[in-house]
Amino acid sequence: KGLPGIIDHFGWCTWDAFYQEVTQEGVEAGLQSLASGGTPPKFVIIDDGWQLVGGDPEEETNVKMLTGIKENAKFQKKDDPAAGIKSIVNTAKEKHGLKYVYVWHAITGYWGGVYPGVKVMEEYGSMMKYPMVSKGVGLGLVNPKNVSKFYNELHSYLAAAGIDGVKVDVQCILETLGAGLG
Repeated sequence: KGLPGIIDHFGWCTWDAFYQEVTQEGVEAGLQSLASGGTPPKFVIIDDGWQLVGGDPEEETNVKMLTGIKENAKFQKKDDPAAGIKSIVNTAKEKHGLKYVYVWHAITGYWGGVYPGVKVMEEYGSMMKYPMVSKGVGLGLVNPKNVSKFYNELHSYLAAAGIDGVKVDVQCILETLGAGLG
């Protein structure tokens, strides 16, 4: 198998600059700053903070879970919210000359998984599971029968927006779930 083209280029991951506070404007400012400093990146990884997430404020842990496939309001232009994350992808590639734009997501959708009972996510059959990592901390796990559908829809949406790949995080959670889930 050949190596991906991304390894031949200098790139930037937004995590250390913004953590979960990443915004479309911040990504563009970062790209401009790197170019102005003489090191224009050829790829960017938009890390944690672009997804639509929520939690239960009544829960002691209030672990955030994915509440939709699409991006959150920080990545929707006020004058054209339908453009979504495609807007920063176009800006990165057309204005800043990037070859690749990647985004982050957890292997289970988000740190706390996929929020069960959210209308737009019902089709994935998410259910709470409680791996023995931290007492009382649950994970909204997509029904194993719907995993392919979930990833196909998530990655198809991203590809249609011009996203070239994903950085998949939180893979260690699968080890704690293991038994009886496929």
